[in-house]
Amino acid sequence: MAFPWGNKELVSPPGKTIRDLIEDRGMTQKEFATRMDLSEKHVSKLISGEVLLTTDVILRMISVIGMDVLFWSNLEALYRAGVVRETLKDQVAFDERILSRIPLKELSDLGWIDLDDRPEAQVELARQYFEVCTLQIIESESMSPYTSYGAYIDREMDYTLLAWIQQAKFRARSMGVRPLDHRKLERNMMKVRSLSLLSPKEFLPKLQGLLAHCGVAFVVLPAMKELHLEAFTFFAEGRATIVFTAEGKNSETFWISLFRELAHILLRHVGPRIVSSKDAISEAESLGFELLLPSDRWKTFLARKRFDEKAILTFAQEEKIHPSLVANRLGDSKKELAHLTVAYELLRSDVNKPEHPAK
Repeated sequence: MAFPWGNKELVSPPGKTIRDLIEDRGMTQKEFATRMDLSEKHVSKLISGEVLLTTDVILRMISVIGMDVLFWSNLEALYRAGVVRETLKDQVAFDERILSRIPLKELSDLGWIDLDDRPEAQVELARQYFEVCTLQIIESESMSPYTSYGAYIDREMDYTLLAWIQQAKFRARSMGVRPLDHRKLERNMMKVRSLSLLSPKEFLPKLQGLLAHCGVAFVVLPAMKELHLEAFTFFAEGRATIVFTAEGKNSETFWISLFRELAHILLRHVGPRIVSSKDAISEAESLGFELLLPSDRWKTFLARKRFDEKAILTFAQEEKIHPSLVANRLGDSKKELAHLTVAYELLRSDVNKPEHPAK
């Protein structure tokens, strides 16, 4: 990637001194190259600062045009340091133009960063948060995680989404997630489903541990203002990560969304080797419903022709699934069973402790 910064003309390479010394001696660059036993091309690059002034070249120059090792080494070091300083200065100016698109204030309000009022400090803060040496890097496709939408995040860059995903990455790293194992995940879907009978306080740590064993990180984060998502799955850093917004979840929306996202992983819509599909979302929804409540078992329930609350509770107990999910499957015809749905409080300090990048 070419970066639009770094004005080397602002600092002088050792080559300027070399050129002055060979001119003082009445040498041409060609003659100097011959005396140095180097190609003219290499000498030209040496004078322009395009190649490093190595110890080997320094020792040759001492014989040809004089001075000592310390003189030439210091000159080279000062030049390279100057180039770096100018490059960093230009990088900060370039990155400041990206800052306005990053929701630093909201990240600070969420306790994910410690905001500083100085623009240059904010640039460094954003770099540390995204773990890049320059903010332009996060716009590259290689830094954009593959998502459950079946595509990379748009190159226009939704920085709010990227910031949210970055926080999910921080948390996923501390979960001890094993390599993704699709077979193990599929074998454990019944166990995952049975957790729906528990309260969030009980099932969240169990769910995170069970999924981590299968190679999936499960993270709950607060929603961000411009982020209209309830759940999101991406593959990055060698692991699949499912992220849920904490707000607005209940015993229906949580488990239906979770099984849809798990279906994306099982269908290889997300992972190290992707199976792309234009119907990825509908495929995942269909498989998610099937995993949550298999069609053969659902037909058994329908064949009983009893859909009152007692029948629903009995069937839910048989299937080890939350009764609101059975009522949900019945659709609008059972609105009177809405009381079976339980609101979830997912934001808990022991499960959702903010993470920060290493300083």
